[in-house]
Order: sequence, then C-alpha cells, then structure tokens
Amino acid sequence: NIYRVDETKYSKPYWYRTEFILPEPLSPAEHLWLCFDNTNRYADFYFNGHKISGTEESTKDVSGHMLRSRFDVTPHLRSGKNAIAVLIYDTDQKKTRTDKGPYGVACSPSYLAGAGWDWMPYVPGRLAGITGNAYIERSAGVLLSDPWVRTYLPTLHQAELTVSADVQNLTDTEQQFTWQGTI
Repeated sequence: NIYRVDETKYSKPYWYRTEFILPEPLSPAEHLWLCFDNTNRYADFYFNGHKISGTEESTKDVSGHMLRSRFDVTPHLRSGKNAIAVLIYDTDQKKTRTDKGPYGVACSPSYLAGAGWDWMPYVPGRLAGITGNAYIERSAGVLLSDPWVRTYLPTLHQAELTVSADVQNLTDTEQQFTWQGTI
C-alpha cells in the first residue's frame, strides 16, 4: 500500500499548530517553557506569532534527528488563547522513491528504514515531524533540565551511578535549592 501514497504531499514544508489556555496565571517569579521531546529533521518554532527559535531571518533552526527543544515563552504569554506553531522541513525535498543512491538518513535503523532499506520500501516524508511529546512546563527561579543517570556495573552485585543535570538560575540573585530523587 505504501506505493499508492502520493509522495508529493510530503515533499514540502508543513505546519503543526495548536492553541491552549493556561489554566492558572503565572506568578511573577515563574517562567513558562514550551518543550518538545523529539522533532525530526529541520524545524522552526513560533509562539503567539513570535519566532522563538533562531532569528527572524533564519530557517531550519533546529536541525537533527530526535532532537529535544525547550523555549522560554514567558515574554509572549497571553492571558487567553496561546498559539503554538512549528514549521517542519523534510530532510531532502528533492528525493523520490525512484531516486538512486543513498538518502543520507542513517541516524538509526528506523530512520534508515524510513528512507528505504532492503526489506522495506521508501516511506514518503521519511518520518519528518514532531515525533515525541510536546508540552508546557512551569519553573520558578531555578530550572533543572536534562537529568541523566549513568550506570556502571563492575559486577553482578555492585552498581555505580553518576547523576547529573543542567541547572540554570533564572533570576538576578543567588539561589539555593535542594535536588532530591529516587532511584
């Protein structure tokens, strides 16, 4: 059935758009973040008509496979409806299923398969789009992001864990905080 799909529908940039109303207003110390777990391949992000990625003139601001992005949209937040728009570009809009040669999508087997592999035909659009969760997040004066736990198992009876995260002070004053977690 994949051969019946009109691939020209996917060989151009396309938009994702939605609206939301913030259930509770932000306090003066809070920030609102627009978060995307994964986008594939090229993307530009907008919030209430303001470009929040790159510059006004730039394009394809977020470039890569399965990239996470986070934007502070606090300055552009409205009390009513808020609009999110994402412009997604395909990896190579000139490629078609009849082209010869590599597709240049070798990040992982699933993306390589999306470009055609020996057991699977080419998939129009090659998995371009928002491929993970999109959500909003509140933070106060300190932002803790990208927590990561690295494990090392020297034996079957011992584990060594290294925990790290990015910490950002969102205020002009020194902050103290406690980071707790359960493993």
